[in-house]
Amino acid sequence: QRRLGELLTPAQWRQRLLSLLDALLPNAPGSPNSQRALERLRKLLNQFADDAAKAGFEDGVPPEVVRSHFAGALGEADTRAPLLTGGISFGRMVPMRLLPFRVICVLGLNDGDFPRRDPAAGLNQLTAELDTPRRRPGDRSTREDDRFLFLQLFAAAQEVFYLSYLGADPRDGSVREPSVLVSELIDAAAAYHLDPPAAVRDFIVRHALQPFSPSAFGDGDPRRFSYRRQWHPAAG
Repeated sequence: QRRLGELLTPAQWRQRLLSLLDALLPNAPGSPNSQRALERLRKLLNQFADDAAKAGFEDGVPPEVVRSHFAGALGEADTRAPLLTGGISFGRMVPMRLLPFRVICVLGLNDGDFPRRDPAAGLNQLTAELDTPRRRPGDRSTREDDRFLFLQLFAAAQEVFYLSYLGADPRDGSVREPSVLVSELIDAAAAYHLDPPAAVRDFIVRHALQPFSPSAFGDGDPRRFSYRRQWHPAAG
């Protein structure tokens, strides 16, 4: 931690991070995916220093800036990574062009996390005009892009569309709301019923946080069940 907390030039950062990478991974990974990930990381480290050299930048870079840079770079999708492998694929949420999948699982749909908020306007005139009459067709909105991406994923799921979010506070157990897109999807499904509010109540099943809760073993609702029989005696 002390070695990575200093102010270094981009070339020094490359040398230090590459040496640290060699120390942590002295042997080449066995799987092709791991080899590709390591190769990509080395390429990003070299590109970081090369881009700075091309721009004639030789000043020191704080570790916070380096961390933020590589967090953003590594968060982008690897276009060389295989997607249609016939098995389970993990990846960022990117436009799929409606490629069909039997099951699509989306994680992290917490309230406020997705769809993302448009960045503060600042000096960006396009962002400043998004919610005004001056907005023009084609002006990008991060939030609207995320909403359209969610619709694409929903249309691409053939059998199961699994949505996950943190439904309870880990400290006090209070209820946490999902993304507005999850709520809108439930409302859209309920709109096809005679009594939409009652349908929403029937759709939602809140499972107990404790595995020994009586509600985890039916409690009059067949949708509540447990995979662990050993907790049944504790449930009373």
